[in-house]
Order: sequence, then structure tokens, then C-alpha cells
Amino acid sequence: MNQVTSNQKNTLFLIIQKEPFEKICKRIQTTVHQHIKESTKGRYLQRDNYNQLIRNPAVNSSMTTGNINEYNKGIFPYLPLEYKFMNLAVGHAKKLDNVLVEIVSISFVPGEIRENLFTDWSIAYHLGEIIKLWKR
Repeated sequence: MNQVTSNQKNTLFLIIQKEPFEKICKRIQTTVHQHIKESTKGRYLQRDNYNQLIRNPAVNSSMTTGNINEYNKGIFPYLPLEYKFMNLAVGHAKKLDNVLVEIVSISFVPGEIRENLFTDWSIAYHLGEIIKLWKR
């Protein structure tokens, strides 16, 4: 059996608030949403060897402008980084509580749609099994 283990390349690290952290640990919350902005897109989206975002093949490239906020009839124009795990932390300095959680799927969620052309996208990480919990 080939079991995937968490490493720096396949694990997204996020610091979150206490309430969602506790809900995730109790399996009440099973999705984490992050807004995709120009300043954060490199953390969530695939890039090629030229540091360009990799387009989603489901989106007609002749219809896009390269704007990450394009609506594209509800299909996000780029591909996500394929993280396998999420390491979530809450707390201060060296006293962080952490939970390592499996990511079972990734999707994109449009926000308010403007002129049927633009939206503020979020990436949704759908969480599976809790791998490890560190309480400090």
C-alpha cells in the first residue's frame, strides 16, 4: 500500500481563527474557503515554468482576458495547486495548536457576479480525515 505523507510541497499551511479551528477538529466544519486575490493567487494556483498561471482546459482561452476574476459561466479560469493536506494553526507565537487534515477535493466558488462577466472567486478545500492534532 502506497500511503502519501505530508510534506512542504503537498501541504497548505494556514493560520485561522479559534472558532473554525475547533469546528474542524470536531468535524462540524468540513470545508475551508480562501479568497483568491492577485496577492494570494500564487499560493493556491498552478504555474508553468514561465511563472504563468495554468489555464483550466474547460475554459475557452479565446474568451478570457487573463483576469482571475473572470466569471466564465461559473468555471474558474485556472487550475488549483493539488494540495493533499492542510495544516491549520491557531494561537500565538510558539504556542500554536495545529491540526493536519486530508484534502479530499478542491473546488471554486463564485461570489457576487457582476455584469455576468466578473466575480470574486474563492477556493474551497473539502476536508477528509484528521491525520494528527497537536494541542499545546
